[in-house]
Formats: sequence, C-alpha cells, structure tokens
Amino acid sequence: MKTELADVNVLVAIAIQEHADHQAAVDWLRGVEQFATTPVTEMGLLRLLLNPVIIGVGITEALDTLRSIKDRPTARFWPDATSLTDRRAVTAHVTGSKQITDTHLLNLAIAHGGRLTTFDKDFLGGLPLKFHSYVRLLNPDQ
Repeated sequence: MKTELADVNVLVAIAIQEHADHQAAVDWLRGVEQFATTPVTEMGLLRLLLNPVIIGVGITEALDTLRSIKDRPTARFWPDATSLTDRRAVTAHVTGSKQITDTHLLNLAIAHGGRLTTFDKDFLGGLPLKFHSYVRLLNPDQ
C-alpha cells in the first residue's frame, strides 16, 4: 500500500465545498487507504484559507478545517527532511519556478515510498516516465 501525499490543490478542494474539484477530492479521500500531509502542504492550505481573495477565514477556522482533514484514521503526517540539493533528487524536468514545490513534494513522496496525488495535469509533462508511478493525477471528470 502506497501512502498518497495530498498536494495543496487536493487539500484545498477537500476543504472548500464550492471548489470545482471538491467532489473528486472527497471521493479520493473516502477511497484512499492512507494519505499524508506535510509541513509544506499544511501551510499551503492554511495560507489559501486565510487569503481573503480565496476564502478569508480566521486562523481558528482554518486550523479547525485542517484538523478535520488530519483527524481521519487514514491520515499520516510526514516530517520533511528532504532537499532538492540532494544529488538523488528528481529535478531534471524542472524548467521554471512554478514546478519547485510540486517537485519537492514528489521527492518527499519518493523518499517515503508513496506517491504525490494532485489535480495538476501539467506536472507530468517533462517528468521522466520512470517517475510517473510516483504521481497520481486526479481527474475531476472521472
């Protein structure tokens, strides 16, 4: 069983009922055997929930939302001790700044023997095929 690391976009879709991908994210959450969050994904969710342009809730509500996701029996927390400067890190596919966070999360998933779960359909582009098994692309249309 591979634990699936929820990308920030998956956590946001779970947290916001009005999100276009909410149902796909909730279906994934209900069906996954184990999922993980990390300091990076948790901070990303909190940052977006606190942003008044996105949702704009207060810190108490944002933390309660994160806790409600993490309180599931299938939830795990992965501490983050990886670095993209590690010579074993998968980075050759990176061509721009927008790929850095997802690339970091991919490397963390690989380090934990799991896979990154994301809605980011562009992430697989350029990623060598041998690493595609470490990414689960959620498709809201399925």
